[in-house]
Amino acid sequence: MEPSSEPLQAPIETLPIRRALISVSDKTGVEDFAKRLQTLGIEILSTGGTAATLREAGVEVLDVSSITGFPEILGGRVKTLHPLIHGAILHRTGHPQDEADLAHHDITPIDMVVVNLYPFQQTLQKKPDADFQELIEYIDIGGPTMIRATAKNAAFKAVVCNPTMYQDVVDELSTTGGISWTTRQGLSKAAFEHTAHYDAAISAWMTQRSTPQSDSQDQNISSNQTPLPSTFTVEATSKSALRYGENPHQEASFYGDLDRVVDVFHGKELSFNNILDLDAGLRLLAEFGNEHPTCAILKHTVPCGVATASSLHDAWTQAYASDPTSPFGGILLFNQNIDAKTASSLDEIFSEMVVAPDFSEEATALLTQKKNRRLVRLKQVPRESLHVQSMLDGYLVQQRDAIAEKEFDFLHDESLDKETKETAAFAWKITRHVKSNGIVLCRGKQLIGIGTGQTSRIDAVHQALEKARTYGHSLEGAVLASDAFFPFADNIDVAASHGIQTIIQPGGSVRDDEVLEAALKHGITMILTGARHFRH
Repeated sequence: MEPSSEPLQAPIETLPIRRALISVSDKTGVEDFAKRLQTLGIEILSTGGTAATLREAGVEVLDVSSITGFPEILGGRVKTLHPLIHGAILHRTGHPQDEADLAHHDITPIDMVVVNLYPFQQTLQKKPDADFQELIEYIDIGGPTMIRATAKNAAFKAVVCNPTMYQDVVDELSTTGGISWTTRQGLSKAAFEHTAHYDAAISAWMTQRSTPQSDSQDQNISSNQTPLPSTFTVEATSKSALRYGENPHQEASFYGDLDRVVDVFHGKELSFNNILDLDAGLRLLAEFGNEHPTCAILKHTVPCGVATASSLHDAWTQAYASDPTSPFGGILLFNQNIDAKTASSLDEIFSEMVVAPDFSEEATALLTQKKNRRLVRLKQVPRESLHVQSMLDGYLVQQRDAIAEKEFDFLHDESLDKETKETAAFAWKITRHVKSNGIVLCRGKQLIGIGTGQTSRIDAVHQALEKARTYGHSLEGAVLASDAFFPFADNIDVAASHGIQTIIQPGGSVRDDEVLEAALKHGITMILTGARHFRH
């Protein structure tokens, strides 16, 4: 079926509202809104629970069922899906055939529709493991239909789908006696954004829950990763405009539910760059769980200090010692609650943000003395969702990089001593969070040198070794980790010249034999994981 080819009618410039249909799930402010509409002489139609709420508030209401001559059926699933309602909504004022149809079927126009939808997203958030049949009952049908119908017919009708709009609508009605064409276009835009977001949330949920366990032969693919959809839809609402983007001349906004993940309880709101660093830091910290005290320090999304120790204070001290210069103005993350001793030590440097599951009273009292420092409680680690980048007027979408269990098979190698295996595992977890070409040096469970974002791998090796040397770190027993294979043996020669005895890398180069031969010549233990972790 195609749209009508009839000549278009001019929109009504100021639409008088004589009749409004109100049917809302979120009843915030609806009583006062309806009362004010009634004082303006507007007849109010309603359904079910909304009608009961308005009557209890003293608002005169006409039941939709009294118009359709048909009761609500199927447990309330069918209330407004009727020609006498949708004809009243989709009718075009002044259109000869529309006017004739309404007269013939005795339909009175509805000028404004006030509808918001069943709380699908909110229910999903509260009950992420809810049964399929339980959750689909929160998928609205009549509501989106009315919203879309009214929004489509904005030239002759007005749609209100958010309680935050009530005040402006009533004020305009009181002042001008109607709703302007300009306002109705804005309301229509908001309505389609609302239903698009709603449908995207349902689609994302159904896609996620219907994902079969991976039967891929590639063991490096995590079986619980989000699949790539056949159609890519961004499901997010703008929660808040940011002061600016990466630079002051760029506008920016955060789309999504940041409050679900973190609680910024002190300091300024998070900036664009803060959010970038926070996401990178939380994903790195998640590698280490919360059983053993761990601290990670990031600057421009790159780790510059990481350590696991017997206490949180020691983890902080060792992470800071990784590179005492770079943490200035960085982000500090902890996997356990911050105590007074740790707070006192980290208070000695300037940091943009301190993140932890919680803070002791003493730590809070101390750290809140600096107004510009953001203190953030971690509520939940970011979900393993898709990684998205806008590119070439489209989107690059991929599963997030994950380390497969088989990459740690070397932990069962009896020829390796316990400390070497633990250090190699520690270094390998950090490596995939470093920009390629990336090299990580670790001694024990402490990052001691990093080479990041270099255009040649040997430059990254030199950079990591120079970092370790500059800050006085011993390379005895250190492990060098590389995000990708070594293309030439010269990398091994340089590492050996600094006393490196263990290297962990993916392997897979056409020169693997040459590289392994060089390692053997220098007495270096070479661990091959079989998986690379490029990060551009």
